[in-house]
Amino acid sequence: MRNRAAPTVSLALLALGACGPAEDSAPQSTSGAPREHARAQLVAGVDAVAPGATFELAVRLEMDDHWHVYWTNPGDSGLATEVRLRGPDGFELGEVAFPGPELLVAPGDIVTYGYEHEVHLPATVTVPADPGPGPFRFEADVRWLVCEDGGSCIPGDATVSLELPLADGDPGPGTHADALTANRARLPRSWEQLAPAPQASWAGPADAPRLTLALAGAELEFFPSADPALFLKSRQPSAGRLVLEFEFEPGNGSAVRPRARGLLRVRQGSAEGFYRIDMQRSDG
Repeated sequence: MRNRAAPTVSLALLALGACGPAEDSAPQSTSGAPREHARAQLVAGVDAVAPGATFELAVRLEMDDHWHVYWTNPGDSGLATEVRLRGPDGFELGEVAFPGPELLVAPGDIVTYGYEHEVHLPATVTVPADPGPGPFRFEADVRWLVCEDGGSCIPGDATVSLELPLADGDPGPGTHADALTANRARLPRSWEQLAPAPQASWAGPADAPRLTLALAGAELEFFPSADPALFLKSRQPSAGRLVLEFEFEPGNGSAVRPRARGLLRVRQGSAEGFYRIDMQRSDG
């Protein structure tokens, strides 16, 4: 049996008072370690802040070729990426969103879930009706584990910041607006937005349940949330069909019946989307 996934690190979002110098800071490591193979940056979808408006603020992680960081559930090994945001008083910072990951397979059939090359981890910011004169400073504490394909891993951390002025009229797009727009296509959507939805059926014994998902003409992949009771043992994809075999430990945590939670990736031709899935077996 594969190793259980390493426990994910929970996200915390804080809204604190603005502080610090007038210029943006470059990525800095709180530990003083050099940035090796991964770099963090705080970016926005606008170039200025408009009273009462909303905009995207995102941590951008850029990785060297053949290196990757991890999703909220890293899989058989690794460590979840962690983000902590801070903004000025009165600004509402939404939950950080993690785009759908890639399935990465290392030697030894070690399956992990993560990101290669570049990823944006966005949050929606709501500006108060009277934010003050500006400029407005935002900060993010970021921690990650960057691993070489089939090789070594290096922990990293950085505190990054961004300052935005008060808009004089409608704000213009930020330098990273196009990248953030493209990134939205990989953000998780609700199950109700998937039409038609795949047919789903549970089978097998209670301690080794099997979930079959079927959708004609689609390529399906499943990325499970970390769950101490339900472990994804294997996946068997085929045209329009995905069979997931689990190991289930009743009483491990609060689980009573197998409950598959995570993201389902659906590819139909050139279209692709990630949908939140939460399916519990009803017959024990």
